[in-house]
Amino acid sequence: MIDLCKAVAFLNQMKKPLKNYNGIDYIEVSREDIQQATELASELLGISLDDLSLPARTLLQLLLEMNRKTFTRKEVMDHTGWTKTRLHIHLTELIEMELVLPESTKKNQLQTYKRLYDGEGQDGRRFLLGLRP
Repeated sequence: MIDLCKAVAFLNQMKKPLKNYNGIDYIEVSREDIQQATELASELLGISLDDLSLPARTLLQLLLEMNRKTFTRKEVMDHTGWTKTRLHIHLTELIEMELVLPESTKKNQLQTYKRLYDGEGQDGRRFLLGLRP
């Protein structure tokens, strides 16, 4: 991301004042450069909710409604009324898209999951988790 910010600043260099430090000329990356780089990265490397199946997108919305970052399958089944098989299929899709992360992996321990998605992309635009425009 830093290299992308540098590239955007380089492309915008003619609009920027030249600064000097210890005899070395330079330009600074601006907030606008960072904004442009974030939008570019999201468009090129990001995902869209349209990449998900409709049931997986519905599950993602239901997970947001739970208002909890960590959860178990049982808690999701209780909240949604979904069967174990249905939940498994669509939760697996969310894990593969890295919108949900399995947390505990120790044997004989209750499996917990962490929701990484926080509502991005509901406007139809592509997004990268953790990047805010």
